[in-house]
Amino acid sequence: MYRQRIPFISVAVMVVAGLLAFFAPLPYAVIKPGPTQNVLASAIKISGVKSFSPSGKLLTTTVLVSNPGARMMGAEVIINWVEGDSVILPRIALYPKEVSTKEELQVGKKEMLSSQADATTAALAWIARTHTAAQLHALGLDRLTGGDIAIKLKETGGPSAGLVFALGIVAKVEPEDWIRGRTIAGTGTIDGAGNVGPIGGIDQKLIGARRAGATLFLVPTDNCADITRVPKGMTIVPVSSLVQAIAVLRAPGTSYASCPR
Repeated sequence: MYRQRIPFISVAVMVVAGLLAFFAPLPYAVIKPGPTQNVLASAIKISGVKSFSPSGKLLTTTVLVSNPGARMMGAEVIINWVEGDSVILPRIALYPKEVSTKEELQVGKKEMLSSQADATTAALAWIARTHTAAQLHALGLDRLTGGDIAIKLKETGGPSAGLVFALGIVAKVEPEDWIRGRTIAGTGTIDGAGNVGPIGGIDQKLIGARRAGATLFLVPTDNCADITRVPKGMTIVPVSSLVQAIAVLRAPGTSYASCPR
């Protein structure tokens, strides 16, 4: 049988083309699991009234997202795809308009500050609504104002930690320890009335939370349909309000409602 050999120059050209594609910048962006932070440690500080130190952890969750100006190389796309815990998207899907990294960081910081203010308002409203005047006075909570609450997280932006901020505030001023030694994570926007809204990157946040040891995750009800995989050993509970989230955490036992599949 006659076999035609591919000329050396053709092989060389194909190899070079492959290498160029491997290291060429591509119009893609990546979303991957980010770090968690325990808001019961030093992220939330209460002054002017007595505060408590609940046992366990209450974790915010994050995702790492390519900066607007970043260009992913072909090698990065392949590596992130092989790792299996990231999402690769066309850059235009994340950044439909031209925006600089500086502008994106400024937007994220503004959203974070707004989220903290809304979380504080929602937490104070829950406290006022669930205690009598005598109870508030006995706990000193009748003196608690937004100015007594300071929230600070490192290297984080966006509004998605609102629910956890509100939970953290309530947990630190309530004598009842409803964290009960557990490692609990969550995500979700919140408004001043305590309504919880959906966020992005839910699969990656679940992975990051499980890596940090979380066994219970509070997820916005509207994100249930976005979950494609549940990390082993984690229970996911949908909530639509701060009232519902606190009721879940205060409930005895380990039987919870779950997202419809």
